[in-house]
Amino acid sequence: YKYLTAQTMPYFLRVQVAAEASTPQQWHQLFKRYNNGGYNNQWMVFNARAFQKGKSLPAGTFWVGEQTPGLYVDKDQSQWLQQCTIWIIQQSSF
Repeated sequence: YKYLTAQTMPYFLRVQVAAEASTPQQWHQLFKRYNNGGYNNQWMVFNARAFQKGKSLPAGTFWVGEQTPGLYVDKDQSQWLQQCTIWIIQQSSF
């Protein structure tokens, strides 16, 4: 319980606020701001406007965030997605 905090906002509200972001990185910055430490989730944000068929994904197109009690880590995974062409989740963090 040491990672739980009362300085929080329900996740569905944080998702709505983060939806106003203009980039996937900004989405994660907004979303994690009031993380209460009570969830374990992975959040994937893809910028469809940056995608161009037949071209490489620009950096910053696909960001993944991992949420655990007391910690939120997010990282640009555009290169990984470009190389593997699929993002598979198998009960493990990235």
